[in-house]
Amino acid sequence: MGFLSVTKKFVLLLTLASTSGFAQNIYIETTDYNQKMDGVVFSTFEFVDASYSKSRATLVIITHKEILAELAVSLPKLRGTKKEYTDYWILGIDNTDSKNQSKTDRKIIEAFYQKIQKYRTDDDLPQYSKAQLENLTVVAAEKAAVCQYLNCRILKL
Repeated sequence: MGFLSVTKKFVLLLTLASTSGFAQNIYIETTDYNQKMDGVVFSTFEFVDASYSKSRATLVIITHKEILAELAVSLPKLRGTKKEYTDYWILGIDNTDSKNQSKTDRKIIEAFYQKIQKYRTDDDLPQYSKAQLENLTVVAAEKAAVCQYLNCRILKL
C-alpha cells in the first residue's frame, strides 16, 4: 500500500511538472506606422497577450489610421487583465471608406491577410483561409464600432 501511495504521488508530481513545463505565455506587440502602397498610407498593429494555445481566437479590425494609433496605445493596457486568448490584428488605412473600399484598399487588406497567414504558419498555428479571415474581420469606421468588440471602458477610448 505504501508503494502505491508513493507511485500516485510521483505520477501526480510528474503530471504537474509536465503541465507547467508546457504552459507558455506569449506577449507580442508590433506596430508598423506609415507604410505605403500605391500612394495610400496605412499602419498595422499586432497585439497578443495570452497563454500559448493553438485554439486562441483571432480578431482582425480594419479601421482608419487615427483609430489604429489610439488602439496601439490603449490595447497594451489590457495586459494582465482577464481576457480570452485572442490575437488582435489591426489595419488602419488613411482616408478609407469602409462602405466603398478602393482597389488599393483591397490590395492593402489582401497583403494584411497574407501577413496574418504567414505569422500563423511560422508559429505552427492552424491556418486561416482568406475567406475565414474575411469572416473574422470587423470593419469599423468609428471608435464606437470598435468598442463592440473590445472593452473600451478598460481601454479608456
